[in-house]
Amino acid sequence: MNAIAHCIGTFLSPAFNPPADGIALDGLRRARRAGNIFKFFAGEALRVGGDVVPSVRPGVRVKVR
Repeated sequence: MNAIAHCIGTFLSPAFNPPADGIALDGLRRARRAGNIFKFFAGEALRVGGDVVPSVRPGVRVKVR
């Protein structure tokens, strides 16, 4: 959370610094991706063995052990 606040603060700074703006936006993208990965794997702990779930590939189903 502190990293996100730092990136937002850097991006919204009134000083003109394009490299810092780019780094701040990249940091926000990385934080968002990390949150999505965490949310996905946190949900994995809730799956029951024997469940069949859809795959990202069309027509493929995955059976949970």
